[in-house]
Amino acid sequence: MSKREGKILIIGRLQEFLAVNIRAELERRNFDVITCTPSVNMIDEAVNDDVKICLLFIEAAGELYDVYTYLKDNIFDKKVGAIVIGEKLGVKEAVESIGADNLEAVFIRPVDSKQVSDGVEKFHEKLLKSGVKKSILIIDDEPEYLRRTQRLFHNIYKVYIANSAASAMMVLAKHRVDLILLDYMMPVISGEQTLEMLKNEPETSSIPIIVLSGSESREAMEIVKIKGAEAYIGKRTAADTLVANVADFFVKKDYEKIKWGTKNVKKTTMMTCGKCMLGKIQCPLKQLGNNCVYEEMGLVPPEGRSPSERRKR
Repeated sequence: MSKREGKILIIGRLQEFLAVNIRAELERRNFDVITCTPSVNMIDEAVNDDVKICLLFIEAAGELYDVYTYLKDNIFDKKVGAIVIGEKLGVKEAVESIGADNLEAVFIRPVDSKQVSDGVEKFHEKLLKSGVKKSILIIDDEPEYLRRTQRLFHNIYKVYIANSAASAMMVLAKHRVDLILLDYMMPVISGEQTLEMLKNEPETSSIPIIVLSGSESREAMEIVKIKGAEAYIGKRTAADTLVANVADFFVKKDYEKIKWGTKNVKKTTMMTCGKCMLGKIQCPLKQLGNNCVYEEMGLVPPEGRSPSERRKR
């Protein structure tokens, strides 16, 4: 039987008993598994376009801060899903360092090779069906609007932010994005100038751009469309309408299938925590098992409420 699409990268001390058993189980299930030790240079060499999922083994807290930083800044932009395995304290450290939104699942030991392999298999199936979370860059000089828009999209897409054309170019030098939301009225370098700059740079010219503005000037709308913007949306647009417009853009581009109603926007492949009753809100840790990671590790879930407080609602 042929190998499944995409490779699985195991990062850890490769003679460790659980790592050996998980590799054997994944290979038995026809996954193409590669391995490397937990060093930034080795991970950088191992990750390529064929790697779809990485499993990070954490043996003790305080050992892998450089690896966490590297993963957060690099590996997720290569559209690789990450799963963390380890003791409670080590996993908590990884979640806080890497960011819950960057992880597909966590497994707290004791755990066996079948449980982890089942989780990998579920995520692999989800990956093939729905694709990896898309990324957007929001460029706006108004701090409050920037934060509000980031919160609006962070459960749907991977979100980067920049408060000027210069900081946007720095973000784009490190990260690949699928869409840019660009403020039209910015100081120093305006949105119109930024749009022109992005469209003239070979590295960024193909990135779609939607312009946001507090002005609804017809002249401005025509100018940005002539200069290559996909759309022009007023900042007074209701939040759910803005999200729906961005979702509609991705559907039309055939990037991913998203369903939306008049009030809520959600991904059809949404996975929620098996225990903390988050309802329509996607569990940021995307826990694949039945245990609530927030509850077990003492982390605070979204909006600052504990799982038990949410259950009372």
